[in-house]
Amino acid sequence: MKILFSVPRYHPNHDGMVAGLAAAGHTVRFLARSVYPSEAHRVPVDLLGRPGQPARPRGLLPAFRAAFPYLRATRPDLVIARNADSTSYAVYLACRILGIRYLLYVQTRTGYESLSPGRRLRLRLGLWPRHTVNSACATPPPAIPGKTFDFLPFAVEPVGPPKVAYPEAPPLRLLAVAKLDQRRKNLAPLVRAAAPVLREGRASLTLAGLLGPSPDPAYADLLTTIAAEGVGARVSLRPNLPYEDSRRLYAEHDVFLLASSREPAAISPAEAMAAGLPVVCGSDNGTNYLIEPGETGFIFPDGDFEALAAQIDHFVASPSEVARMGRNARARILADFSPDAYARRLMSVVERRFGPVG
Repeated sequence: MKILFSVPRYHPNHDGMVAGLAAAGHTVRFLARSVYPSEAHRVPVDLLGRPGQPARPRGLLPAFRAAFPYLRATRPDLVIARNADSTSYAVYLACRILGIRYLLYVQTRTGYESLSPGRRLRLRLGLWPRHTVNSACATPPPAIPGKTFDFLPFAVEPVGPPKVAYPEAPPLRLLAVAKLDQRRKNLAPLVRAAAPVLREGRASLTLAGLLGPSPDPAYADLLTTIAAEGVGARVSLRPNLPYEDSRRLYAEHDVFLLASSREPAAISPAEAMAAGLPVVCGSDNGTNYLIEPGETGFIFPDGDFEALAAQIDHFVASPSEVARMGRNARARILADFSPDAYARRLMSVVERRFGPVG
């Protein structure tokens, strides 16, 4: 099949999807509204819009005028459009006119009922695309007449080196990957939760992630917290690492932490698990279905940083748990969330919703 992803931009969480589909013999291409200079594209990425025009047409009609000739010229067999926005609706209308299979891809944890009032109205009026796939809602939502809703989780390509040696005693090396100046990532509370074991020398903490040229005040709060807790010697900040370097960080650490709130569907826990790390993340992360509590990591109630601290203490007090859960985590990703598994799941959805694939 010729598969086109219509997306805001090419994100690293697409890599596993692309790898699985390419290995299965499909041709993959991306239509993006913007391209970042630092992005590494596995497949061709075309910009929505004509040369010399803005890369992101505003509104339904301008997006339709840009998308329709592109789709008519490229004629993909399947379009997977990311997010329920005006561009996705424009692409949907063009696909309906041209007779192209269309899947809307969203990241909502509870299904249709978590949509905004305007989107729910469009759904009830029949203006919502017929077929939706979701990477964050593992439990089927209430049925809507004439609409389908399939769980299609992320794929993880374990391109980084797997962890080989696990600690037999403290200190443990803790890792968090998140935007360093985004408040909802809860990095300052994470530092406070880990501070006791950091001060005692029983752990170190690496914070890696993007940091813009004019950081949000949340970054200053993070630096203040590190200083106030007296853990500056035990906390390493690694801003703006190249993507491949950030992937190598996983195997250099022992436990992965994600303290975020309002996290639609983070890929970093899956990357860490693929490298062989147990994961501790909050209940507000849309991909926490990856974690089997007590087997591959822990899930703490969103905002309960005392619970997060207790789970960090669990690993520090019982280093053998790091190895047991880390190996379980890698096995779970390889078995259930590999690129091959993604390709099989997608083709199953396509055949179930559109009929046999020629």
